[in-house]
Amino acid sequence: MNLLNERQQKYLRAGNYKTAQGELRRLSHSQEVYLRSRVAENPNTPLGTLFELSADESFEVRVALTYNHNLPLMLQSALANDANPDVRYAMAENFNLPCEILALLAEDENPYVVQRAKLSMAMASCALKVKDTRTQEILAA
Repeated sequence: MNLLNERQQKYLRAGNYKTAQGELRRLSHSQEVYLRSRVAENPNTPLGTLFELSADESFEVRVALTYNHNLPLMLQSALANDANPDVRYAMAENFNLPCEILALLAEDENPYVVQRAKLSMAMASCALKVKDTRTQEILAA
């Protein structure tokens, strides 16, 4: 007797790091935002699929990408420049990002993104790592 319905099974497969990459690719084309988001978070998702998901129409899927610790630098940079401030804020929350990306977010047009990026930079000790004097001024503000 299977206690999980099909929706729950797909959700679990989308988040399981042991799920085959072909299955993750298939799940990434789902109509359901929650499934595409779960695939975006999965560290085993193929690179091509991550690139596709970075252009997803749903900002929730792009936010989910920010939680994928295998996200390549090119996609980290693209998401830090996303048109949606919620995506940029999610990026700013990640103090494991390269300091250069956090410094970029610390100059964002959205004050909430700026403040969050500054906090993440402080948590990551970026002031010691980033040599850019403009970034030093931002941290001091």
